[in-house]
Amino acid sequence: PVMFLPAINAGGHVAAGRLRAIAVTSRERLQAMPDLPTVSEGGLPGYESSQWYGLLAPAGTQPEVLDLLNAQVANIMRTSDMKARMTNDGLVPIGGSREQFAAHIRSEIEKWAKVISASGARVD
Repeated sequence: PVMFLPAINAGGHVAAGRLRAIAVTSRERLQAMPDLPTVSEGGLPGYESSQWYGLLAPAGTQPEVLDLLNAQVANIMRTSDMKARMTNDGLVPIGGSREQFAAHIRSEIEKWAKVISASGARVD
């Protein structure tokens, strides 16, 4: 059997020998699993599929509130404790502006729309 799991869920099982990891689906190797190659390195050049997390607010939220939330989350993400915790869990901490996050969401929608279209997948 083969399964795709986020590193945060698989890491402990891999370390304990209950699962054998073959590759990570991220663009680059993970600091938490530096000896584990990427799928791209394993023979599928350009392959990348990463899980990401973000903080969203309801449409119509005041820009000042969004800016404050973004600044506070960015401050937390920059702390050495948070960076270490995330890295140890196989996560890659990043940050940026609200505009950068919106652009990332748009690019993800575009990327996965192409994959879904090419696969012929349909919702019943």
